[in-house]
Amino acid sequence: MTVTTWWTSELGIFLPDYPIIARMDGLSKGGVSSPKGNFGMDKGDGWGFWIGRGEILTPRDGMDGDFGLGRGRWRCWYNARPMRSLDVVIPCLNEERALPPSVRRLHDWMAGELAGYRWNIVIADNGSTDGTRDAAIALAEELAAVRYVRMEQRGRGRALRRVWTESSADVMAYMDVDLSTDLAHLKPLVDAVAGGGCDIAVGSRLRPDSVVVGRSLKREITSRGYSLLFRIMFWTGFRDAQCGFKAVSRGVADDLAPLVQDNGWFFDSELLILAQKCGYTIRELPVRWTDDPDSRVRILRTAWEDVKGLLRLKFGGIGRARRQLRAGGKG
Repeated sequence: MTVTTWWTSELGIFLPDYPIIARMDGLSKGGVSSPKGNFGMDKGDGWGFWIGRGEILTPRDGMDGDFGLGRGRWRCWYNARPMRSLDVVIPCLNEERALPPSVRRLHDWMAGELAGYRWNIVIADNGSTDGTRDAAIALAEELAAVRYVRMEQRGRGRALRRVWTESSADVMAYMDVDLSTDLAHLKPLVDAVAGGGCDIAVGSRLRPDSVVVGRSLKREITSRGYSLLFRIMFWTGFRDAQCGFKAVSRGVADDLAPLVQDNGWFFDSELLILAQKCGYTIRELPVRWTDDPDSRVRILRTAWEDVKGLLRLKFGGIGRARRQLRAGGKG
């Protein structure tokens, strides 16, 4: 574990990997400084607050202790809930142009809005033949929170399965490289899983309170028709299986992701259907979604692959997954 030390002017204090509230009172005079900044104490009986994060060698469930500073005393409390870790995956195939601006935009947004998480962005390159590799390596060198994973075989599902199963994060999310879904929805999505409210959180373009911009009539009809089909076949509670904006728990990544057989676009549908039929909880959140006119999805080919995948699940696939979960002591 990496240890971060915060120093006062007279005593070094190891603060844990939890949100911190520190109070200084008593006979203190002068100021207290840390690598993050300073707050002043002009005379005794004053208050000073610091809210931040750090890490400790031996975290405990609670701390309420006094630390002598010679001219004053510290009393520190911390929330017993640890800071969650998060990996946000961006699967990409031949996206040398879209990747750099999207990753920088996402990085800047997460730095400002997800301070309550230890996060990374993972670029999952599945078989690109253009300059995507060079662009991704440059981003990883430029931004410390960005990692690059390369797979020679293509398939979004294959990329997600590998990154999720190799990740050690508490929560794993993914989004399309075009950032079609408004980033303002990312924190509620992740919070829903991190807070224990569900095992999988999915963005939905098909909820009545969602906002969809620029989508063609052909895509709208195809999407709603597919939604109706899988809901009739499996009586699922969710409507939008294919929106590229989802978050899953550590348990889902460990237990279910390895059981998903599809390596392409049907990966999402298969994961969600298996999850619901195997007792995992799914929460669907409304989003604002803007259509990407440069989308690489081939509607007719993808629709046919989806239908074949639904039939595979209907006639044996779900039962097979349940048996594998039970055999592993997870069902």
